[in-house]
Amino acid sequence: MSDIVLIAPYEKMLSDAKHVIQKRHYTNIAAVFGDLSAGLIAASDALKNGAKILISRGGTYSLIQYVSPVPVVEIKTSPIDFAETIRALQNIDDVIGVVGYANSMNGYELLKELGKHVIRAELKNNNDSVEDKIKECVASGAKVIVGDAVTCRTGSALGYTCFLLESGERSLEDAFDEAERILQAIEREEELIDRYRTLMDSVHDGVLATDENNRIVAVNAPACRIFGLEQKDLSDMPLGVLDRYGAVIREIAADVPLSDELRQIGSSKIEISNYPIRSGGKKHGSIAVFQDITDVQSREKKIRQKLVQKRLTAKYSFATIIYKSRVMGDCIAIAQKICNYDSAVLIEGESGVGKELFAQSIHNGSKRRLAPFVAVSCAALPPALIESMLFGYAEGAFTGEISVEMLRDAGAQWVLAGHSERRHIMGEADVLVAHTGTLFLDEIGELPLELQGRLLRVVQEREVMRIGGDANIPLDVRLICATNKNLHELVADGKFRKDLLYRLNTLRLYIPPLNERAEDIPVLAESFLRKYNGRYTKRFAGFTREALSFLKRYVYEGNVRELQGMIERAVIIGDGDFIKEEDLCAGLPDPFYGKYPQSKIDTVGKAGADPFYGRHTQSKFDTDGIESTDRLSLGEKNVSLKEAEDRYIKEVFAKTGNSVSETCRILGINRSTLWRKMKK
Repeated sequence: MSDIVLIAPYEKMLSDAKHVIQKRHYTNIAAVFGDLSAGLIAASDALKNGAKILISRGGTYSLIQYVSPVPVVEIKTSPIDFAETIRALQNIDDVIGVVGYANSMNGYELLKELGKHVIRAELKNNNDSVEDKIKECVASGAKVIVGDAVTCRTGSALGYTCFLLESGERSLEDAFDEAERILQAIEREEELIDRYRTLMDSVHDGVLATDENNRIVAVNAPACRIFGLEQKDLSDMPLGVLDRYGAVIREIAADVPLSDELRQIGSSKIEISNYPIRSGGKKHGSIAVFQDITDVQSREKKIRQKLVQKRLTAKYSFATIIYKSRVMGDCIAIAQKICNYDSAVLIEGESGVGKELFAQSIHNGSKRRLAPFVAVSCAALPPALIESMLFGYAEGAFTGEISVEMLRDAGAQWVLAGHSERRHIMGEADVLVAHTGTLFLDEIGELPLELQGRLLRVVQEREVMRIGGDANIPLDVRLICATNKNLHELVADGKFRKDLLYRLNTLRLYIPPLNERAEDIPVLAESFLRKYNGRYTKRFAGFTREALSFLKRYVYEGNVRELQGMIERAVIIGDGDFIKEEDLCAGLPDPFYGKYPQSKIDTVGKAGADPFYGRHTQSKFDTDGIESTDRLSLGEKNVSLKEAEDRYIKEVFAKTGNSVSETCRILGINRSTLWRKMKK
């Protein structure tokens, strides 16, 4: 059905209306016949079919307008319409009675100008009788009656000569145009209402608005859920309908401002805020906002899950690795070659060299780049939980001794398990599956010996059985491991399985420490400077010559991670246009680091150096004047080797004037080793 429907009270109007609709190409207007009671029935049918605006004339218009819930446009009689009727009356010398509503009499004065004797009888409302008005005209001498369809039908029944005052096409067009303007306004209002309703219902919080009389003028779906009522039960109702919910409703009605107050509504804990609307010292209502604490907690859980989901993506690639040295270029070239092979990869290097950076880059350079990248720190998982976290467990495998909270408190992140789809293994836990993607096991040397056999089976057979499960689950996972320990030494000490080492060592990648690639220090430092300039809104243009020299000769025990922290600290505390040497030295421990390191360890970076496989051949001690008798001047018998070592280190440290760099050079060890020995 059309949005606009004309109810024509006489047949000729119906015919004229259809002609106008066709001529003007009105696509949303329809015309039907109906006079008085028949017009009411036609209007009712149109409303049932979705009509938004009705059009009619005369008495039919008055009846419809009185009961219609939608706008009703009246077809007004114009002087032009009267002129058409005058042609039929020009030879009539009798007194003419004009009967109808005011809008249907426009132009009757033309009859007077033609010298006709005219009597006017106006219908004021629906209670006025057409028959009485006709008789009133007749009593005044009228022999001829002019009016609408109802007037003419009534007058003809009384035996009088009647002339129908018709509405021409121009009047119909005017009515149609007015109806379309009203329709456009209605549609704009409906759109605004829909936007408002959608906005109200889309927010998670319950919203309830009242007017100055404490009537509910707006309420959204979440608020209805909180109160356990339907929207129709609250709309345009006094706030008192919620009195059973106690003090919180009385506070809203009393115009009391509230901000994130906890209240009890029914069986739920609700956080409520109330914002009174006042203008000119008068209350104009209020807006109350309700938050169900249980719902808030549920949404937080979903948000955490989505955040976890995002962490399955590897964000680094080879293009993000900053370097200039040839040794690092060679390392990247090797890593790029192994990207598209599914064999296990073992990444070795000191702490802070960027092992996970390479692991993510290998993943993003492989055919698995669109699949999950799952990172697990073997050192972060306590032995009691590492098996369940790494391999997963079947429902009912435990009797409550392991909970989601325990896993979170333990720092557990990811699990190796699952089917072809990524799915939760533990219901609400933040653990996901690495299937079809890459599993990165950091600090693999910390994996308990008893679990290494299970990991070996995963690597060899590409399947896993959950704890408490009874079936092997096929896996398609590329395994990348990383370590800062010498796994060969762990094997020799019985702490790491030799067969697992050989499986993990299929593709080996050694990342050199920062001290072995001095060319990378300036470019890394510049990159970190740009990063922290942006983060802390600083404008350092670069480094002074002295600062850059300091960075080049400094010995980095923490590798790139230490350099990054040093630059961040200098950006925070530094002043001026350039980072100065003292900015870099600030905060360095003394005397171990020394404020101004003198030289790098001479043995670092020499050909064949590989601390992970013990091929680093230490040179003889260059004593620089320290006599052999001084080295062993212990003075007592039965001194242990450890004690002898400690005393010798202290002697060398003292003779070098507490210079860490010189002590390391003489002893043929690096700073990390010296530090460990001094701490023992």
